[in-house]
Amino acid sequence: MKYSSSILTFSMCFLLFIYSISSVDIIRSCCHKDAQNSRTVNSKFCVIALKANPKTKYAKPEELANISIELTMSSATNISTQITQLLEDGKLDYDALQDCSRLYSDAKSALQEALDHIKQKDDQFANLKVNSVTMLQTTCEDGFKEKKGASPLATENKQFSQLSAINLAFTNMMY
Repeated sequence: MKYSSSILTFSMCFLLFIYSISSVDIIRSCCHKDAQNSRTVNSKFCVIALKANPKTKYAKPEELANISIELTMSSATNISTQITQLLEDGKLDYDALQDCSRLYSDAKSALQEALDHIKQKDDQFANLKVNSVTMLQTTCEDGFKEKKGASPLATENKQFSQLSAINLAFTNMMY
């Protein structure tokens, strides 16, 4: 009895190990495919960003689109929080920060709509919503450039840009 219990435990662990390896391979494969199909997707960033989310461990390729959108929504929320703190500090261009705040608020709404449309199997509209946020970080950065100031959000905007490109690549694969 003890012997069969050990074999069962070993078998279960082995299967979990194989499944976890295959999920990493799925992430790598999807990110590599995204990078090949989009000049803006960085394959290494894509793998790191997706692997950081525990939901991807057992995700199917089609579920990675949802997860990547959720990651981008989280990024938008974090950037919005940072903008609020910068506005309270009062040392930087108020108008540029307000514009960025509105852009990221709109992005969160658009990305939520994209998730809703994916759940409804309306991949075309989901793709349009994801596409609508892909350039907002450029608009945010431009607001600071117009005032001839350095953007305090440059790093965060670049990360958001990468996440948006990953979203678009995944929704393009679905569409």
